Amino acid sequence: MLSISTSRRHSTLCTIKLLSKLDAYGIGDAIKEWIKSFLVNRNQRVTVNGIMSSWSEVLSGIPQGSILGSILFVIFINDLPDAVTSTIKIVVDDTKLFRAIRGPEDREKLQNYLNQLVKWSER
Repeated sequence: MLSISTSRRHSTLCTIKLLSKLDAYGIGDAIKEWIKSFLVNRNQRVTVNGIMSSWSEVLSGIPQGSILGSILFVIFINDLPDAVTSTIKIVVDDTKLFRAIRGPEDREKLQNYLNQLVKWSER
């Protein structure tokens, strides 16, 4: 079993890719625009010892801790099991690939599964 955490993916998710996936699911333009307004043109700053930084634009990611953010993340990773031919389990932000390794052929298959995962993440 190979365990991969996708929690970082939640904070770096590409808005353009997500909107494309919403298109594929047939989400209407009005709802997509509403979701886009939730994801783009966001700014953040931090406070350390009472001193605030300047505002910086947030270029990617889904606001964590929001219900909509969790739903969007699930939509984003929903096609992952279709992209990998291994037995795969996704629970929250952990992905597990399963393959018994009994010899070189099994190692090659596991590497192939990882390559499929990388290819999925690059689309």
